[in-house]
Amino acid sequence: MKISSVIVGLLAITVGFSEAAEPEKKWTSTTEFAAVIASGNAESSTHSGKIVLTRALTADTTLELHGMVLGAKSKDIVTAKQYNLGEKVSRKITDRTYLFEAGDWDKNHFLGYGNSYTLSVGAGRGLIDSPTNKLIAELGAGYVKEERLAPPDVEFGTARAYSKYTRVLSKTASFTQDAEYLHNLKERNGYRVAANSGLVATISTSMSMKFGYQLRYANQPAPGFKRNDALTSAALIIAY
Repeated sequence: MKISSVIVGLLAITVGFSEAAEPEKKWTSTTEFAAVIASGNAESSTHSGKIVLTRALTADTTLELHGMVLGAKSKDIVTAKQYNLGEKVSRKITDRTYLFEAGDWDKNHFLGYGNSYTLSVGAGRGLIDSPTNKLIAELGAGYVKEERLAPPDVEFGTARAYSKYTRVLSKTASFTQDAEYLHNLKERNGYRVAANSGLVATISTSMSMKFGYQLRYANQPAPGFKRNDALTSAALIIAY
């Protein structure tokens, strides 16, 4: 069975369960529209859109669906593009501890692959939870399959470590920093690191501005691509 079929199946099952089990509960949504300056594997002006949908399936279980599109143009010619769809289901075990499973599909010409399929499972815990500081950490394992623009295609098992820190700066501003380490269990030098920094300023109850910086590092990138890839963005966020 293809990994893409598994991801689609997980989406169908979780969405269907949420509709049947808790029809009275509503989705919450966060949408981002951004202008992006890219450096590394792509140096051009770009535009992107991102949406995150969240819904409580039960008192202890939460479903998240997300999608993103990003395109780069140079002299009205599309030079690179990225599409992403994914889901994540989290279930609380205690007030601070939870289990999760996640599936993602990614088409990313910036990093050199036409299709990438990722499945992961693991556990997370809230290490700090105060009014001004929050820190969570996750550990897990998974599987990655990449259909690259230039051969060879790759597939491997993974070990994953992730953390996210949130700092409330004022009533209208906050800072977030998350980092992910993905270890390749097939080729130990094929590890990857990703980091995202964000500064959010609230405009109204449903609208914010976000300034972000994303860095992705692949120790063994796709043939013809650099190890580092970075995005700097300014985004308008609408939440409802």
